[in-house]
Amino acid sequence: MVRLLNTLFLTLLSFSTVWAAPYEIIFSEKIGGAENYACVDPIVDAAAQHAGFIYCDQNNNRIIIDDFTRDSLITIDFSRTPAKTVHYYSPKRDTLYVYVLLNRDSETPSIGLVRIFPDGLLVERIPTNCFTAFGQLSAVESQNISLKRSSDGTVQGLWFETALLYDDSSPGMGSSSEIAPTTILYSADLKTEMMRAAVTKIRSGDVTGDITEEFFAFKNYVYSWNFPDAFGNSDIGQIKWTSLSFQDTLAANLGSQQTEQGISYALFTGDFSDLTPKKEIIYQGLSEDLLSMHSRLASHVACYGYDGGILTELWYTEIENARFEHVYADKRLLVGMLRDDHVVFLDYSNGDVVDSTYLGRKLSDVTFFETYSNPSVLNMVGRSGDTVLVYRFDINAPATQATASTSEPVPSSLVLYQNNPNPFNGETRLSFEIKQSQHATLKVYNILGQEVAVLAQGNFAPGTFFAYWDGTDSDGMPQSSGVYFARLQGDSESQIIKLIYVK
Repeated sequence: MVRLLNTLFLTLLSFSTVWAAPYEIIFSEKIGGAENYACVDPIVDAAAQHAGFIYCDQNNNRIIIDDFTRDSLITIDFSRTPAKTVHYYSPKRDTLYVYVLLNRDSETPSIGLVRIFPDGLLVERIPTNCFTAFGQLSAVESQNISLKRSSDGTVQGLWFETALLYDDSSPGMGSSSEIAPTTILYSADLKTEMMRAAVTKIRSGDVTGDITEEFFAFKNYVYSWNFPDAFGNSDIGQIKWTSLSFQDTLAANLGSQQTEQGISYALFTGDFSDLTPKKEIIYQGLSEDLLSMHSRLASHVACYGYDGGILTELWYTEIENARFEHVYADKRLLVGMLRDDHVVFLDYSNGDVVDSTYLGRKLSDVTFFETYSNPSVLNMVGRSGDTVLVYRFDINAPATQATASTSEPVPSSLVLYQNNPNPFNGETRLSFEIKQSQHATLKVYNILGQEVAVLAQGNFAPGTFFAYWDGTDSDGMPQSSGVYFARLQGDSESQIIKLIYVK
């Protein structure tokens, strides 16, 4: 059913590459010391509106929470340097949860958890137990934290990723260094380690159809050495390769793909193509491609399907100096930065770069985020020196090319309205309108696409009709909380809505 939903969406937006992406600056402010901010994290409230910022002040080892809604400015000090924050707001508890990635020279990173209540706050720091390689920890090559969410948006945990550089030096024997990656999935309260792997950039998806949750990640392996021989000569070299791995929640290895050289940058999973029945993987790197179909070392983005244990390339695009960071599903775009002063938009269904917007200045610490939940609006926050800016992008809907047979749009013969209430606990009402006499069915499906219940079925005359669903299947068995889909199918068309059932 997830595939059905997206297939319908892509069909409605079929186009011939006519785009425009102008922008407006909706926030610009010079902030003292902002040139030292390692991260500018936009606060998005429960109503999907931009409500402030969280700043990581590296010079003063603190974070600054500027909450527009509460008109408050909170400063929290740490003994380590804050490098990044991620957050979410719980309306049920009226609490803002802020996770802070902390580090110190030649030490493994740790995580701070800040909980801000209406009448106070609580700060904790959790050490991370990273994998270690042979030798002395020399530097943190990369580090990141991100929230793990369920399909209905509920926060399930925190991903922690790092790649640590270890040096090994022996008198008369030479020296070597190795970068060791680690990813850990912590529970939302950071008390429990739920998963661990020697990889980075973990993403979840459904490319194999396994009933357990699947994860996809890559490992960048870099090993350098300088070994002298008895004659004073040195053997200097480096091994560098990247691999993509697939595994499930039981840590069962489902497969892997390795390049002989190069480095990976980013990995995404989702419904990026209507050519496959399952989700796909989008990979970006300065490397050979994963299937060695394009054997040269090149900066590229490629989309792959993975079905029956077989990786299939769906499209491949070479693009220099770009880093893609955000999937904008409402316009089927992969969005990123080009040379720090352009925003670039790539159509993730075919790999075409459809637009690039010049910003007129170089930005650092860029984050893309969305507001206005229906429809969503793409925004970007970035820093230029000591100035923090927020951009809003007015991305036009793709235009359909006119043909000789094009005429006035055919009016819809049926309409399925959003259920009320939604989310719901107990019972929800669904209403639909039949505009032309026809046979129609209204069914509920779970997130796996399995039919759960038939709410209405038969020949309908024009009119408005109502149906009710109480969270049980056709046999009266209660269903679990989660996301479901209602589909109204007529003679020639169908419509779909999302239902959120909460016990």
